[in-house]
Amino acid sequence: MFQYVYPRLQPSIENIDFETLAPLAEAVEKYQVYPALRLCTIMMKNTLPNHALEVLEYSMKHGHTALIDLAGPLVTLEMMSNATTTVSPEVLQAWVRFHRIWNKALCIVVECDSPFHRSKDNGCEWERYGGDGWKAKILISLLGSGGIMGVNSNISALQLISVESRATHCCRTAAETWQAKARAAMEKVPAFSTVL
Repeated sequence: MFQYVYPRLQPSIENIDFETLAPLAEAVEKYQVYPALRLCTIMMKNTLPNHALEVLEYSMKHGHTALIDLAGPLVTLEMMSNATTTVSPEVLQAWVRFHRIWNKALCIVVECDSPFHRSKDNGCEWERYGGDGWKAKILISLLGSGGIMGVNSNISALQLISVESRATHCCRTAAETWQAKARAAMEKVPAFSTVL
């Protein structure tokens, strides 16, 4: 840290491990070593999603709103469960509030009417695009992709059931309608920093 105080070429911290970076970033914040503040914040951001909970704690403690919004949704239930005795009450409360909002949006996504249907059209491809198992397919994707309740990227998760352009009109229209409703629900989830 002291190498950033002296008027000379600053050291590189690109290759240090997280166990070294985290206390360095804390010390830089505590002693307000301005030449290193931005660099440490960027390096903490680069540790996502592997250290999402630690980065969330750091960013909330020091008021880095953009970093809060990046790290918060990446904190999984497993991460939080493993750290319940060490995580600050403020972080836990904010995560629970955000988790509740996110879960409501996911429930809307899953409870939407089925985008697939059994059309009387002989060309209908209901079975090809999921048949009765479409909700299970979506849930498996959502829960398996990481992040809060398993969602790192709601766009890729929501596109899971995209119907190919050569599909019958009935299947394509139904899937596009469902995706529009699902995206609208997910876009209503506010930034993590709004629940602080």
